[in-house]
This record gives sequence, structure tokens and C-alpha cells, in this order.
Amino acid sequence: MQEVRQASRVLDLAKKESKEKARELYVEIVKTYPQSKAAREAFKLRIELDEPDAARELELAKKLLEDGKKEESKQRFLKIVAAYPETRGAKESEHSLAELNAGMKLDLARELAKNGLKSKACQIGVEIIELYPRSAAASEAKELIAGIRLEMARKLAANGSKLRAYEICKDTAQRYPETLATKKSARIIGRTDTRFGRRLETQHRSNVGRGRFEA
Repeated sequence: MQEVRQASRVLDLAKKESKEKARELYVEIVKTYPQSKAAREAFKLRIELDEPDAARELELAKKLLEDGKKEESKQRFLKIVAAYPETRGAKESEHSLAELNAGMKLDLARELAKNGLKSKACQIGVEIIELYPRSAAASEAKELIAGIRLEMARKLAANGSKLRAYEICKDTAQRYPETLATKKSARIIGRTDTRFGRRLETQHRSNVGRGRFEA
């Protein structure tokens, strides 16, 4: 009971203080008396106090991002999350950070693919999909991976390894069915009907039975 009264007294005092001092006291109340009614009110008041500052910082971070200063904007978003937790600005900053991190990884994956390091590009693409599944970069990473896999299938088919090409196309279609590259996969094997796939699968089973496998 004494702690409850003390928390209420500190809260009343905080409401009369300057913005900076009030914020310090609100944080102290939540930390010292976490189960009290005063702590719940102090928590809300601290958020209300932080909202304008978080909003201003958020606008600055967005402007940096628009200007192409990704690293600077990232640091600004991180500052908002740390300094103004639970505010609308902090929540939007968390979303922006996810999009920004995913986008930077996607840029790296594309650069690797461009330089011929396609396996590594696919690995980073998978990381994007797993870590940032709701980001715009995740959808683009799926397109990148599907495109790389189907390019591989095209080369295999051209070299006569149509069974392996078909398997890659089928697996890619199952993993990334919504991608544009997947929708074009039938052309890679040279046939668009399912009979071709069934014929290759029959051939594959026959080869396995005889102890052979076409790579």
C-alpha cells in the first residue's frame, strides 16, 4: 500500500514538471512500480509526451531515405525505436527498418548475381524471404531466385539434360508459384503440356530401376 501511495505521489509530481523532467519521472515510475495503477498511467503519459518528437524524427529519417542516404536513415530509424518505444513513430520505424534492411540485402543479391555469383545470390534471397517475409523485397527476391534457377534449367535442357531441367522447373514452380519466371518455366523444357513431364518422370523411374540416373 505504501508503494502505491508513493507511486501516485511521484506521478502527481511528474505532471507538474517540465517535459524533460516529467519524462524521466514517468520512466522511473514504470521501472520502480511496474504493477501499480500509477505505472500504467505513467506509461501512457510517456508515450503521449514522446509522440511529437518521434514524429519529427521520423520525418527526418524519411527525408534521408528519399535522398538516397540509406545508412544515415537507418541510424535515424534505430534511434527512434530506442528513444521513443511504443510510439507510432517507433512502430513505423521498425517497419521501415525491415524494408530498408531487406532492400539493402536485395541490392547485394542482385550485384552478386550480376557478377556471376548466383548461388550466393540465391542464399541471400532465401534470407530475405525468411527474415522479411512481408517486405516488398521478399517478392522481388523470389523473382530473382526463380529466374536464376530457371536459367540453370534452360542451360541444362539445351545440353540435353531435359530430365534435370524439368525437375528444377517443377521444384521452382512449387517453391515460387506466384513468380513471373515460374509462369514461363514450361517454355524452358520446350513443351507446355503435362504429357512431357509425365514421360520424363516415367523415364526417370525406369533409369532408377536400372541403376542409372540422367543428371
